[in-house]
Amino acid sequence: MKIAMNRSYQQMYPKYRLRLHRRGYGFTFVETLAATLLLAVCAVTLCGLAGRAASQHHRSLAYEQAWSLLEQTMIRHTTDLPADPAEQPLLEGTFAPDHPDYRYEVIFNRTDMADLLKVTVRVFWTPDRQERTVEAHTLVYHDAL
Repeated sequence: MKIAMNRSYQQMYPKYRLRLHRRGYGFTFVETLAATLLLAVCAVTLCGLAGRAASQHHRSLAYEQAWSLLEQTMIRHTTDLPADPAEQPLLEGTFAPDHPDYRYEVIFNRTDMADLLKVTVRVFWTPDRQERTVEAHTLVYHDAL
């Protein structure tokens, strides 16, 4: 049996010949241009979606902060009620220096029931020249009424 030592891979397996120098392979300029255009459109779309997601996240954080401040204000003003809420039915203030962009108001209203007081707390902030508000109501027992 004779072993072919000097034969190349191409000579031993002519069926699997590499066709590197044949014309007609590769991409044309128009195909490359179309692929680049498609890639650019996808990139612009993704950047727009990412921008909107970041904006929505920022707005969500502002609302979360407002609700947290509202809860703190509600607890503070319902546990330390004024002696006569009719004398001071509206309290206003800010959360400075920690949160200077936010302000609050607390409104005390009498109800039809003798010892119940309706307390409304609103928190305001202006993130983008449009005032935003969150509001909560509760009823508090007040025996001095």
